[in-house]
Amino acid sequence: MKYLLLTTMVIYCLAFQACSKAQIKPENNIRLAKYPLDNSSHIITFAFPENFYISFDTVECGLYKIWQGGFTATDSGIIAKGDLYFENYLLNSDIKLIDNTGSGYSPKVKFLGYQIKNDCLNIKYKIIDEQNHMILEEAINGEFYDDQYKLTRKISSYTPILNTLVGIYIPNSSIRKTLKIASKNGEVAAGIDRLLLPEKDGSTFTLSFTK
Repeated sequence: MKYLLLTTMVIYCLAFQACSKAQIKPENNIRLAKYPLDNSSHIITFAFPENFYISFDTVECGLYKIWQGGFTATDSGIIAKGDLYFENYLLNSDIKLIDNTGSGYSPKVKFLGYQIKNDCLNIKYKIIDEQNHMILEEAINGEFYDDQYKLTRKISSYTPILNTLVGIYIPNSSIRKTLKIASKNGEVAAGIDRLLLPEKDGSTFTLSFTK
């Protein structure tokens, strides 16, 4: 009887432990951070695995900061603490339109929201050029190994505005680590700064930062 009771207790404990682990396992590895970074209510920050954080400016509409570490409180508010990979103080959106002459310009861009699904951060923008508009969606995830952080930006297919194409601007002044960019079904223009040029049928860009 004692042996049966002991066996039952062991089975119960193992089952409870397994159940507890399943219950506390997060549905997604990406989550919204609750801190207003740099005292700006329009900056939203997402926590990724390996203590990486990615922030977006929802007014200027673009990638704001990437770092590994956490947060710290100062007299002026909550700021990023740790190893900085990318920092871009946007004056306007990093989304550009490229006309048929190859010239780029800044349209009006509106942040439409985000969704965390299948371990990806999905962000949606509305691009407005005079009386015309289009929707641009981007799926983002990241992984860290061998002192390298790979940020994947997958741009969904889109319907161009008239004779323009989309470009995503990456100023070299914002890059804090060695950066290499690989593309699939897209191009990367490199000069004084860098420009991601997705195809209208969709493209994937991998930004590899090395510590």
